[in-house]
Amino acid sequence: MDAIKLEILKRAAKGDAVLTTYSTAFTLNAPMIAKRLEINNRVTLIKGYDVIAKTVLEGLTTMKDLNCLIMGGKGIILVSQMIEYFKATATADPIKLGQISFTLTDLTSGAAGDIYDRNMVVSNVFHACVADMVLKFYPVTPLMDTGYSTAINSYNTAVPGWGNGEVIREAANVQIGLECQKLTNLNFPSIKNFVFGYKEANAMFYTQIVIAYKSMGVTARKKSIELHVEELVTGTDVVGYKGILVASDGTQHIGIGGKKGSITYNSLPTDVYNLVLTRVGYLDKTITGIGYTAGKIMTINTKMALGENPEMVEILAKSKTKIVSTDSDTEITEVDETTGEGSETPTADIPPPTI
Repeated sequence: MDAIKLEILKRAAKGDAVLTTYSTAFTLNAPMIAKRLEINNRVTLIKGYDVIAKTVLEGLTTMKDLNCLIMGGKGIILVSQMIEYFKATATADPIKLGQISFTLTDLTSGAAGDIYDRNMVVSNVFHACVADMVLKFYPVTPLMDTGYSTAINSYNTAVPGWGNGEVIREAANVQIGLECQKLTNLNFPSIKNFVFGYKEANAMFYTQIVIAYKSMGVTARKKSIELHVEELVTGTDVVGYKGILVASDGTQHIGIGGKKGSITYNSLPTDVYNLVLTRVGYLDKTITGIGYTAGKIMTINTKMALGENPEMVEILAKSKTKIVSTDSDTEITEVDETTGEGSETPTADIPPPTI
């Protein structure tokens, strides 16, 4: 996740800490309690998507896992509301409360049939009570009912085969963005509206929740180096490679080549860097002495050669193609910095490779 999304999660944590401190003030406000639970479940959901985005296989992985998390994410938000609805004095129903008291893990883990059945239970119960919940001002809508049903059907009919890892990673990141928007545009304002009712009796409560949810104005980092890698012979974009940019002090900036063969490194200080490129099936490549000046945007276009595995050697021998991997295939240009935002590049504090 980038800095903006991490800042949103920090605001959610700060807000929940304030709500914990003043929890005795709203013990009878079921919709507010439900909204707080919804926020906490949404944060858990975002973290689940982040796990998919970070650990998805570089090549192929199952799409059904992502469909499952989307479905379970919608379901747990509804569970958050129904738990309070079935606890409230006017609508108390311990039987239905027991039927829908699932966690996100319950709705996304286990055998496919069990996952489907649990989500269907939640869907059926919500479908029966959504109209009354709307009348009682719970933050739900009939569209949430139909959207959840659609997600369940998508999961149930998804072929448990394999899909492109980069596509799934991108889809998970899109879901993170959507859920973060719901936190900032819907959930945080809702809690502030609820707490406004306690302003006269407890001004400190209202002031602290406003401060907790206030944006700290984090902005995305600016581009420094744009790297593009293509295969030496065909010119095809190389995806899934690891690009390790090593500063003179050993600091590493690590990125993974996207679907267009590109990595963007952001907010780099002035330094002389070495670049190490690796990917299974390709020869490792090192580009040394890359002098970068802060405030500039540098573009690096380079090539990687396929490795000498037995099958490839035979194919290349027949085609009389020579395998090489040198800096002569690298083109570096630099321009003044322009406005614009690049994608985040993850970093790791691990020993630098031997260059």
